[in-house]
Amino acid sequence: MAEAHTAPISNLDPFSDEFLSEPHRFHELLREAGPVYCFARNPDQWSLLREDLSLARGAFEEVIRYEGPIQTFFRTTTKSIDVAGVQIPQGEKVLLFLAAANRDSRKWEHAERFDIRRPGAGPRRFRQRHSRLCRTSCGTHGG
Repeated sequence: MAEAHTAPISNLDPFSDEFLSEPHRFHELLREAGPVYCFARNPDQWSLLREDLSLARGAFEEVIRYEGPIQTFFRTTTKSIDVAGVQIPQGEKVLLFLAAANRDSRKWEHAERFDIRRPGAGPRRFRQRHSRLCRTSCGTHGG
């Protein structure tokens, strides 16, 4: 059985075998760092949340939209498809930028701003809709 690593991930060299052999540890660090990063860069939003805990749900949704733990992922095309004038053959790997959808100014007013009082559909619904559209329109599936 492999020996469990106990060093805090923040102490690891990001190019070390130990770091690269445990990508889930890096994902956990990013997941936990997202809210800290958002509120550290936007102390006014932190003050709003501290003053009104009913904003917690909106804050959670906004953190996911603004600094989600999953920024990109790969898919494999299931058919040949044209994307913005570029022909992508069937069976090709494509890299999708989920984070870009969450900063889409066509969907989000002032998309570049972190705002825990942001109205509208949550980012998860937006992601699901775009993921479904991409699977059908772009001809992709996981993998």
